[in-house]
Amino acid sequence: MSIIPCVTLATLPAVGAYFGHRNYPFEKERLIRSALFNHFMGGLGMYLISQKRGSINALLPRVCFGAAILLNSVPIYYALYKNNNQEYSTIRIIGSVSLALGWLLLGSFPR
Repeated sequence: MSIIPCVTLATLPAVGAYFGHRNYPFEKERLIRSALFNHFMGGLGMYLISQKRGSINALLPRVCFGAAILLNSVPIYYALYKNNNQEYSTIRIIGSVSLALGWLLLGSFPR
């Protein structure tokens, strides 16, 4: 098993606690929930693909899940941390597509 999925999933409680103990308007709370959910789904996908044994093509789904976290969740975390109102919508769309592609690729691997 790889350490990267474990570290990715282990950072979720810390990030959730950091942003959960601050007061935000309702719209920003929705962004936080969205970022945490996408972070979790990417980390879960990375963990599941690390459990597939003998799959030589497992790099592409891992890259997709990692890109989904970096392009979808991290810009939201950064904007909230810096108290910045920038939207990052284009980058987040690419991250969402990457997350969906990662799950499709994960489903294509044999058991």
